[in-house]
Amino acid sequence: MSQSVASGSDQAAGFDCTQYLRVTGDGIWAGDDPLTLALPLFIIQLTIFIATSRIIDLLLRPFRQPRLISQIIAGFILGPSVAGVFFPMFKARVLPDPSQSLVETFANIGVIFWLFLVGMELDLAALLKSVGRKAVVVAAAGILPPCSVALVAYFLIRETILDSIKDGMLVVFLGGILLSVSSFPVLAQIVAELKLLQTEIGSLSLSSAIVNDIIMWTMVIVIGGLATEKVSSLSPLWVILCGLAFVLFLYYVARPAMRWVSLRTPEGEGVNEMYVNLILAATMGFAFTTDAIGLRPAFGAFAFGLVIPDGPLSRALIEKLEDFTFGLFLPLFFITTGLKINIHFITSGAWVLCLIIATSALTKTLATLAVGMLYGMSLRDGFLLSLLTNTKGVVDVVVLVQLYDKSAISYESYSIMMLTSVVMTALVEPTVAFMYRRAAPVIPYKHRTVQRTKVDTELRILACVYNMHSVPTVINLLEASNAPRKSSLAVFALRLVQLTGRASMLIVHDLRSKTNHQPKRHDENDRIIAAFEDYQQSSGVQVQALTSISPYSTMHEDICSVAAQKRIALIILPFHRDLTVLTINEANSAAMRSINQQVLASAPCSVGVLIDRGLSGTTGTSYAHMSHQIALLFFGGPDDREALCYALRMAEHEGVSLTVLRFIIGESSKQPPSTPLHQRRTPELQLEATQRSSPLTDDEKEKQKDEELLKDFRLRTISDNSVMYSEIVVCDGDETVNAIRGIDRRHDLFIVGRNQGLWDSPVASGLTHWTDCPELGPIGDLLASPDFISVSVLVVQQYLGALAGEDAFTAQVQQFIGTTGTQSVGQLIGASSSFGRPNSSMDHLIQHHENE
Repeated sequence: MSQSVASGSDQAAGFDCTQYLRVTGDGIWAGDDPLTLALPLFIIQLTIFIATSRIIDLLLRPFRQPRLISQIIAGFILGPSVAGVFFPMFKARVLPDPSQSLVETFANIGVIFWLFLVGMELDLAALLKSVGRKAVVVAAAGILPPCSVALVAYFLIRETILDSIKDGMLVVFLGGILLSVSSFPVLAQIVAELKLLQTEIGSLSLSSAIVNDIIMWTMVIVIGGLATEKVSSLSPLWVILCGLAFVLFLYYVARPAMRWVSLRTPEGEGVNEMYVNLILAATMGFAFTTDAIGLRPAFGAFAFGLVIPDGPLSRALIEKLEDFTFGLFLPLFFITTGLKINIHFITSGAWVLCLIIATSALTKTLATLAVGMLYGMSLRDGFLLSLLTNTKGVVDVVVLVQLYDKSAISYESYSIMMLTSVVMTALVEPTVAFMYRRAAPVIPYKHRTVQRTKVDTELRILACVYNMHSVPTVINLLEASNAPRKSSLAVFALRLVQLTGRASMLIVHDLRSKTNHQPKRHDENDRIIAAFEDYQQSSGVQVQALTSISPYSTMHEDICSVAAQKRIALIILPFHRDLTVLTINEANSAAMRSINQQVLASAPCSVGVLIDRGLSGTTGTSYAHMSHQIALLFFGGPDDREALCYALRMAEHEGVSLTVLRFIIGESSKQPPSTPLHQRRTPELQLEATQRSSPLTDDEKEKQKDEELLKDFRLRTISDNSVMYSEIVVCDGDETVNAIRGIDRRHDLFIVGRNQGLWDSPVASGLTHWTDCPELGPIGDLLASPDFISVSVLVVQQYLGALAGEDAFTAQVQQFIGTTGTQSVGQLIGASSSFGRPNSSMDHLIQHHENE
């Protein structure tokens, strides 16, 4: 029987529980008060709950707080602790006690379906294989010492506990175990937001949290039986036996039935709605069953989710449930847990419980720190690990609510332990973020562009994907870039995942993928990784699959960080709009566009934006007979030179035919229109005449670089029949558009430089009036137009950044070494002041010079 606190304000206002039996009324004009009807009141409460939690989340976002914290705080503010004191009439009218049973009902439905989703995503066998010995030791160090200290403290001050707290022994048990474990779902989001997924601290804390969660679920079953109201002395035994019988029924009856249903749902076909409805009904039925036998209803849904096999059926269930569950029902559960906190019921004897909890937390911190240092961690890393393992979360709250609802713990104990969990979790992320310093800046590397990467040198590409839909085109592009005759290709496939409620499940997949165990689930993340693994086996290209889980606002940092760590020469980004589908998610499209813009502005290497309209290629297991017709549009400038060098590498592939179309700006604006074309000055003659008369300007230097590269390109491909070169003279934007429209439609890929400088050029005149994506440059924006062409486009930007300064500085150092004979590192550091560069930059250059 749930404990409830009678509200004097409710009675003073004249409210009666029977008023809330009516669901809806006839409206205010018929004399009905909406606040006395169940459905209108619930709608108002739900609106207030969601709005308040969102506002608090916005306020706490600078302090790096998980959304769970803002939701519990929202309930705390709206509950008897704050609103009940300062706004008693609001509490009595809008949040009366009799109406909370309906709110808690919907909140528990949210927990039921959330744990059902978790069960479908988990593979316990694979998870246990992904947990190493070190993680088990860390988990044990975080549980056993705190429990021991808590029990010793209890026997030392048990008289005081028995006098001040009614449920002393059980509270000590919870203070030692419940508040000593780590919550994997919340910890996964914290680790992902702090960019610690690929660090030893992050992976070790997550692995140990898996062990803790298994212990927590064991506690859910055991405590559910022990905390049952004792009708007889055998009641706990009957609860546990019925729970075991329920698990056996699921394994031997429900599991084969779900396999039979899954086999009747083939891959690629629609899911029968009858199966979906039956499974959802079974989820609620199993939740009722476990509640009837004395366990938590959510346990039945979780156990049922574990026996549902992977396939289109499970993916359809996830797609139908996850948004509504994570967006509405689950937040409602945390808000209701905050509503139950009442600090006014905490007596002076609560210091005993606070002392036990603080002692347990301190013991866990010291024990985890000691284990970390035993495994060779520094003092700082060990302390950070101990902080992360103190994260609390969903399962902890579920257990506390279960004990509170079963009257196993008092209102006072519940309030103290819930507040303690909130405070401990709230301190973890900002403290770790403050103390954790990212790795030292990556030493500048030489091959940051395709142009600087020699033809016989390994080309390193970072291919970013959001979903499975774009993977075939990306793989075909990568294969077209693979020229095995002269150089090798190294691919790093980065799956970009938005950090949402399901992030912890995806992180589970990432942990499992490090083992040789075949994962249970083949969701989109698994299928993307499998596609790149198949490409590696078929083509022989070295491929490393990575997953980045972070908010859209910081996802560009992950991309740039991986590019710097892996010494990437070219990043391939997907265009923010999927032009091969009819419906577009505008919110995701805007977020992806922002990511692309930030990567273009801050990438440590060259960047290519891939506009996917499908790229023909092999669909089998061999890439030997693939063929592509590629057109390169060359207008001049560093971006076009980068695009030309990349296209030249692709031309080395036996199945690639390359057409280079050079666009030359006509002189109609400078010379009379009657001047014959053959009498107009070519760029070479203009440049030669300028060189004879005056020093070269920046534009003229760029033109000179263009001519040198084109000359080298033509010499290298003069005997290659798969490469064609032609020139097109255009005078304005209309001629440019018409010339591009007239290009042979047999091409399946256009490559063009970003060339932001062309906006002021005559060849782009008039294009600014209907531009849609200016970040692609004038020609890239034109080609991205959905009604212009129907082939894929790659817009390339060459990395400039600090590279020009690095080149100049390197040249100065090399000249200094050649003229002075300086050899030692000390002499180089001492000479740094003569170049006007700080010692830190000199240190990076020295290391880079030594590596070279």
